[in-house]
Amino acid sequence: MEVVLEAVGLVKRFGSFKALDGASISLRGGEVKALAGPNGSGKTTLLKCLNLLLRPDAGSIYLEGSEVTAPGVDARLVRQRVALVFQEGYLFSHMTARENVLFGPLKVRRLPRAEAEALAAEALEAVGLDRSLWGLYPAQLSGGQRQRVAIARALAMEPAVILYDEPTSNLDPLGAEEVAAAIVELAKRGVTSLVVTHDAALIAELGAEVCLMSRGRVALCGRLEELPALAEAAGDGELARFARALAGRLGKARVVPVAAR
Repeated sequence: MEVVLEAVGLVKRFGSFKALDGASISLRGGEVKALAGPNGSGKTTLLKCLNLLLRPDAGSIYLEGSEVTAPGVDARLVRQRVALVFQEGYLFSHMTARENVLFGPLKVRRLPRAEAEALAAEALEAVGLDRSLWGLYPAQLSGGQRQRVAIARALAMEPAVILYDEPTSNLDPLGAEEVAAAIVELAKRGVTSLVVTHDAALIAELGAEVCLMSRGRVALCGRLEELPALAEAAGDGELARFARALAGRLGKARVVPVAAR
C-alpha cells in the first residue's frame, strides 16, 4: 500500500524546551500503528503536528504524496484529511450526538443534507452507538459513549487517517472496552490509524506494530515481543525499562489480535 501520512525530522520547541527533536513516522493505507512512550516523550505533540494543530518548527509532513508543511497550505483542509480524536472528546455540549457527527459533513464540507445525514448515520453505526442514544446531549451520555461519538464525528469526515490521543485513558473499564471495540472495528475495516495508548488490551487486540517515543523522537518500532530487546540494543536504559513494563502488561492481555482473525 502507498504511504498516506509521513513525518520526517519534525522539531517543535516551546521556549527552550524541545518537545520534538527529529521525530519521524509513516503510515501506509489501511495500516494501524500504536504509539507509546514515557510521559513527556512527545506523543501528543507529534499528533498535533501531524494534523497541523501545531506547526512544527522544522521538518516536513507529507499527506497522500504532497508536502503539507509547505508555505501556503491551508491547515483546515489538512485537518479534514487527518482527523484527531482527543482524550476528552470535546463534543459540542448544545448539540445531540447525531448533530455533533452531522456538523462536519454539513457545515465544514458543505455536503447536501441527505448525503451528510447518511454519513453521520453510517459513522454512528460503525462505532456501535445504539440509535436510542443519537438524540441525547453529551451530558446525558457516559464517558465511553461520548468518546464513541467523537470517533464517529472524525469518521464522518471521511479522513485519510485518524489519530487517537489516549482514547481510553479517562474511562471506566466498561467505557474503555466499548471505545476499544470501536477502534478495533474500524481497524478491521481498513481505517488508517495511529493510536497513542498505554492500554495493554487495546494494543494487543489491534495486533499492530508499536512505535516507542523517547526524548522527542520515535526511537524504535517493532512487534510487542521485540520491544525490550530493541530498546536494549538502542542503549536507552529508560526506554528499555519502559519497553519491558509495557511488554509485560501486554503479555497479560488475553485477546486475539485483529491480524490473526
